[in-house]
Amino acid sequence: MTLLADVTARTQRVRDLGRVRLIEFSDPALAVLIHRDRRLSPLCALIGDRHLAVTGTWR
Repeated sequence: MTLLADVTARTQRVRDLGRVRLIEFSDPALAVLIHRDRRLSPLCALIGDRHLAVTGTWR
């Protein structure tokens, strides 16, 4: 497989899911608390122990 074919094949496996806001917490427990909230959890993803990625679909 050529380099160009390999890059083309790999880019077809990636999806852009839109914009997110990355929020950093000084207190990891607060990030977990927000992530586990039943209303907020569908809108965010915990990244590591101190960051949340929040979708732009809420206001």
